[in-house]
Amino acid sequence: MAINLTVAQRSGHCVLMRFDHPPGAMTQWRLNPAL
Repeated sequence: MAINLTVAQRSGHCVLMRFDHPPGAMTQWRLNPAL
């Protein structure tokens, strides 16, 4: 969980989607880190 929090600070927008969507969304988040 600590790692997720760190990512949130670096890209809160992406984290919001990551937390909202299931683990499967993690693939999209990794593919589009710019978002």
